[in-house]
Amino acid sequence: MLSLIRVGLTALLPMTVAVCAQEGGLPSHTYPGSRSSTDWVSMPNGIRVAVDEGISYRGTTIYLSLTHHLVGVNDETGETRWGVDVSAYWNRVAVVHTDGAPGVKVWAVELTRTDDPEAVGRRALFDLRSGGRIETNDAPKPTGDALSPREVTGDDLVVEEPFDRLVGSSEEWSALVAETLGEKRITALGPIDFATEQVYVLASGRRINHRGWRIIDAYEDGERQLLRIDRVTFQTMGGGEALHPWFAVVIPRSFDKTLIVEADVQGMIRGPRIWKERWRGRIL
Repeated sequence: MLSLIRVGLTALLPMTVAVCAQEGGLPSHTYPGSRSSTDWVSMPNGIRVAVDEGISYRGTTIYLSLTHHLVGVNDETGETRWGVDVSAYWNRVAVVHTDGAPGVKVWAVELTRTDDPEAVGRRALFDLRSGGRIETNDAPKPTGDALSPREVTGDDLVVEEPFDRLVGSSEEWSALVAETLGEKRITALGPIDFATEQVYVLASGRRINHRGWRIIDAYEDGERQLLRIDRVTFQTMGGGEALHPWFAVVIPRSFDKTLIVEADVQGMIRGPRIWKERWRGRIL
């Protein structure tokens, strides 16, 4: 969801610190989609960022700036303690008492998203005093043994219809290469032994600013093989560039395990990964 941001005319007004909710005595604030700045604060590198409401706790005021920077300001001196770039995905800031190092409780700033059902349980944590990132276990690694697939991707495969396909024979692979992929695109995969290997192929069709796909996780357990993939994208000013992304990956062959392919459907930079199944199948 795009946010409407207004920066400028209100910048000379006094800085506002608002606590819009108190949960267990701790401050929090949810930012609306449309915001106007009321002041500016400086990042540690000297860059000034526009802010509106903030929350204050234990001598530090926290702002989630209109340009998606999280900034901690010393209440007594007005000097910036710390600042970090964060994702535009988040719209709520809160103070929480949580685990830092094992067995050690710390005061932290928590970022969450309130208007996306897929965001339940997702959060980013930062130390209240230092701004240091605190790792969370919101998205644990998949179960099973890690695979070491061979992959190749590109943005130039024009197809009549997008497709996902699992290839389990040299005859089927040769036909797909001859009719659709072409030899030059798949050279990096090297020789494929279909007695022990299989190939998953994805052609996305026409997409904007989409270079291809990459593997984030690849695991196998007693029941399934799992590939987690993410788009390779880029940003442009003005109009986007139309491309035709594709992807091929070689993994161990399995007759009794289903291959499950999940894609990250959360597209904002530095946002949390949200996995959704896009395809499943097996060699018959």
